[in-house]
Amino acid sequence: MTAIRTTELTDMIDRVCIPLHGDDGDYDDLLDAVGHRSFVLFGEATHGTHEFYRERARITRRLIEECGFTAVTIEGDWPDAYRVNRYVTDRSDDDTAEQAMADFRRFPAWMWRNREMVDFVEWLRVHNSSIEAKERVRFYGLDLYRVSSWNLRDMHMSETLDALHEFLTVELGRSKIVVWEHNSQPPRPSPQESESAVTP
Repeated sequence: MTAIRTTELTDMIDRVCIPLHGDDGDYDDLLDAVGHRSFVLFGEATHGTHEFYRERARITRRLIEECGFTAVTIEGDWPDAYRVNRYVTDRSDDDTAEQAMADFRRFPAWMWRNREMVDFVEWLRVHNSSIEAKERVRFYGLDLYRVSSWNLRDMHMSETLDALHEFLTVELGRSKIVVWEHNSQPPRPSPQESESAVTP
């Protein structure tokens, strides 16, 4: 294999990269590429970098406003994110996004409780305030690490579990979910159930 010279490499990068100028049209090509797709997945080169959080929020706002996306899911614990969901859909006792995000403690607090996320959550609440309740954009966490610590007697737990069930069965197309009672040992899923089973 021959080494690629610097000029060849920069020419290749120039052909495929889309420059960002900090204006409203920065992500036009990206949104065109999204088209009518149902899912858009974001990665990041580092956790906690201000620029990644800021740009991800900019893109997500456009996906919601221009492409009709109706849910934001994060790599965060389900119950912590569901508290935010209640806030952005105007069903919360929290007065601010910072209060709604107070349960994010498992990872370093800055992972989700940072200025860019607070601003995005406040924006999403304002955006949702002009939309009918059933059409509001929802906010979910995809991690279920702390399921065994959930307080099943919590006043919102039934709603949370119903939303989790709906998310797994309807929005993700799953047909089975394993749920256990408070203080009981979770059942071991059969091989057929393991793909969609919820275990701590």
